[in-house]
Amino acid sequence: MPKGKFVLELDGATDIFIGGIVYPLLGGFLCATGWRNTFLSYLVGVVLFLFVYAYLPEPVKVATEGEKECRKIPLPGKVYVMEFVYFIYCNLYFVFFIDIAIQIVGENLGNAANAGLAVTAFTLAGLLTGLVFGKIAQLLKCMTIPVGWLVTGLGMAVISGVYDFSLLLAGCFIGGIGFIIVCPAFFTELSLASPPSRVAFSIALACVLGGIGQFVAPFVFDAISGAFGQGPGRFPIRISAIALMAGGVLLMLQQYAQNTQQQFKSANLKR
Repeated sequence: MPKGKFVLELDGATDIFIGGIVYPLLGGFLCATGWRNTFLSYLVGVVLFLFVYAYLPEPVKVATEGEKECRKIPLPGKVYVMEFVYFIYCNLYFVFFIDIAIQIVGENLGNAANAGLAVTAFTLAGLLTGLVFGKIAQLLKCMTIPVGWLVTGLGMAVISGVYDFSLLLAGCFIGGIGFIIVCPAFFTELSLASPPSRVAFSIALACVLGGIGQFVAPFVFDAISGAFGQGPGRFPIRISAIALMAGGVLLMLQQYAQNTQQQFKSANLKR
């Protein structure tokens, strides 16, 4: 990868994480002064929209006949399985953002500003882990995504199991580490599994499914909590922790079986 492109991509990811750190804190402090004040943070988006609308040029869209034909190449079944797994992951981890404030404020562990700090801890962990993700992926190799699921689940388990705000922050930090292990590894694997001409579509589809997973998360966990006679807050996060860790184990076993099968085939070919 050219050096300039790497710097550009790194800067873009850094901007996203910095925004994820600053805005939860800002929202928490604004909410502490009055819940209606939280919505003042959206004024920043108005400024950005006007800037982009005025100065960002529309790219020229040119597609050759060959490119049009390439876009008709079907996606392998593995890609759809990966998309579904990502949908489930987004559904499970997003309960953190839905219920963490309810748990903190509802159980008198802190106020709205503390809830913003918890989200900031999650995002800060992602920023720091992203800086060393390459080395993590080299170490874990094919087990990167399963380990990411397990670490995310561990963070959720800590959050749902402690009653001290400092320990809860530690759980948020662990969960953020798991999140940033899963996401880059997933999109890397998705790009490798897709035909070159369909990579953009595969990534776009994953983003859409991830968004749908986040959208339906409140309904899914509300139904589960209701079935057990529980309310929002700690219980949905605990359910998420169990599901994430169980999913991580299943993905690890699946990857181990796949590696064993490949080694068996390689041994037979050598004979």
